[in-house]
Order: sequence, then structure tokens, then C-alpha cells
Amino acid sequence: LKLMNFLVTSDSGDSFVEIDGRINGLPDVSRTMVVAQAKRSSMRFDDLSDIIASIHDTGRNKFLASLSPGENYSFSGNLVGMLDDFVANGEILSSKGNVYLDLLFRNERNTGSRFSGKIVTDKLDAGYILSNEKFGEVTMNTGFDVLFKRNGGGIDLKLDSINVVRAGFNNYDYTNIQANGHYTGRYFNGTVMCDDPNLKFIFGGLFTFAKNIDQASKYNFFASITYANLVALNFDKKNTV
Repeated sequence: LKLMNFLVTSDSGDSFVEIDGRINGLPDVSRTMVVAQAKRSSMRFDDLSDIIASIHDTGRNKFLASLSPGENYSFSGNLVGMLDDFVANGEILSSKGNVYLDLLFRNERNTGSRFSGKIVTDKLDAGYILSNEKFGEVTMNTGFDVLFKRNGGGIDLKLDSINVVRAGFNNYDYTNIQANGHYTGRYFNGTVMCDDPNLKFIFGGLFTFAKNIDQASKYNFFASITYANLVALNFDKKNTV
């Protein structure tokens, strides 16, 4: 089956993708292979959450659906693989910044939807995406592996070799940050190093957050701060550490 200007639209009508390509293997969906080029598209995170939920026949992931409320993202690039196991690469453009990615998607039937690969952001407005005014624009690159768990089970996120060129927080742009880590809803294990002109530190640790209030959370970490200009960082009006 050959596709030319094939248009796929979400139930809401707010998200769509126009595709050129070919599909082999139908009507056996489990063996269907797709080679496609997205010429133009528009996607919202709430629609993406609904699409993933429909694949698993479960409720939508609330965290994914809450990202970038009302913002549409345009994707152009290529996709090769099965309907539930494919590789995609290209760029995502929006008024809130741009993302360049090399992505592997896999629908793991017993666990959830997994995305892994490499990602580069250019002036991406993290504050808008997360609905938190404390955060600003982020320019960075990293390898990642994230699992959106079935039945609203949250996320399992692994970040490898994060290189932050610039990241805004509390009205200050931090530079030269290196990190890696593993995060779930109740667990974090990672290392962060910063060589910013106004903040120099290294931090590493393991945090396990208790599920219930009557249980104890566990912390095991180390930190070394060699310089911090709290005035420049907008945390204090008079002190430097």
C-alpha cells in the first residue's frame, strides 16, 4: 500500500499528520511494516496521551496530558518500523522552542509505552511545558529512556550524559551543567555537576520516597559546593557562599 498526502487526524481534530510512504503486511496488523515521511503535522500532548491510552485500552496518562496545555507542536521527519515498534527521527517545532530527536518507540504490552534515544532542545520553554513559572528556556542534549506505565502507573525515566548548555530557573540562566540519573515516582538516583560562573558544585545521591505517610523515606547523598553567588542566582539579596 502506497501513501501520498495521507492525512491522519485525532478524535479532537487538534492533532494531525500528513504522510507519504508505504505500508506492507496488511491486513495482519501485528506484522505490518511502515516506511513513512511526515511532511507536516500538529500534535498536542493531551491528544498524544489519548492515543497511547487507546493503544493500551487504558486511561490517559495524567502527567503526559498535562504538559504544554493548549500548545501545538509540529513534527517533520521519518518513521520506519512496525505500528507498535518503530524508529523515528526529525525535528519538533513550536512557539515554545524546538526539539531535534532520534527516537525508538516500543509498545510493551505488559508494562507500557517506551521511548528511548537522543534528544536536543533549543530554547525550549520548560516553564510553559510544566506549567511552572520558576523554570525558563532550556538548551541541552541527552540520551534518554522513558517508560509510560500502563494503567496510570506513572513514569520510569533514565537520563544518560545530560549536557545542559543553558537552563533558566528563578530568573537566572545556568550554564555548563552535566548530569545523569534514574527517576520514578518514588525513586531518584543520579549525579549533577555544575560549572556556572555563579555556581560550582557536585551532587550525587539516592532518594527513595515513602509510599505512605507512616513509612520512612530513605536518603543517601553527598554534595560539595565550592562557590555560590546567591545574589546573582536570585536566592538572596546579600550573601555569597
